Amino acid sequence: MVETSTQSGGRPSLPMAGVPQPTREEVLNLPRVHISSHPVMAHKMTALRDKNTQPPEFYRLVKEIGALLA
Repeated sequence: MVETSTQSGGRPSLPMAGVPQPTREEVLNLPRVHISSHPVMAHKMTALRDKNTQPPEFYRLVKEIGALLA
């Protein structure tokens, strides 16, 4: 079982807190990176990011996005 640490207020701490993240320009310069602006993809990504998305729907969306990008 994975143990999750919490912040004050009972909220879980973020695993990447304090880790420097790349800039948009750095990410866009990576090889084989494609940023889609298609409306269907944007809709699926919005649902994927929603914290209220249940696990079965999350995994279905991941599979659909993978199929669209393949």
